[in-house]
Amino acid sequence: MKKILIFLFASLILAISSDNAKAAGEDSIKTFLFPQFEKGYVILKGGNTRLLALLNYDMVDERMLYIEGENVMNELDANAVAAVVIGEHSFLPAGNKAFYERIETVNKEYYIGYKTKVLSKGKAAGYGAYSQTGSIEGLTTTNSSGSLYILGPEEKIEGIDESTVFIKNGKKFEKINSLKSLIKFFKSHQAEIEAYSKENKTNFNKIESVKAIINYSFSL
Repeated sequence: MKKILIFLFASLILAISSDNAKAAGEDSIKTFLFPQFEKGYVILKGGNTRLLALLNYDMVDERMLYIEGENVMNELDANAVAAVVIGEHSFLPAGNKAFYERIETVNKEYYIGYKTKVLSKGKAAGYGAYSQTGSIEGLTTTNSSGSLYILGPEEKIEGIDESTVFIKNGKKFEKINSLKSLIKFFKSHQAEIEAYSKENKTNFNKIESVKAIINYSFSL
């Protein structure tokens, strides 16, 4: 009964948000990794049990979601899971409730932690201007395709990509956010990696740029 009430409430909020967004031209932000919930399976710890499910990853709250019953979204318990497979994408639990995608190269692997930070660009201040604020004050809701809408007094929002690349060191995921943090894993090829980074102007704040230099490093 509780889940049904949650579903009905979410549906009502979604209907209101869609109308408000269209009427006020409010921003929306992509919060899910995939455009819709995709077929996949969950591998549980302590065995080879595979549970089929419709899955998607919430990049704002950094959690794996699955559809249960009549389109009710539930959070997957990362502590009980060994891995999640969605199509050709494989994810491992990374502590707390987050999951990181495993990216395989020829003979190595690294991981991507997807994260979207949502900030307020401000509220309408008249004459088309917006006053800057640091946090969202309106009610927000996410629809089935992962677009987050804000239900506030003409408040503008923006999403900042804070996704990060990790290399696993034993059981620990180590963040690759600088040339120094990368070279730590490839000390014998420091000169080549530094030259590559300089020539290609590697930006460790851009996920694609980091993936490129890691792929290069693994190829050495």
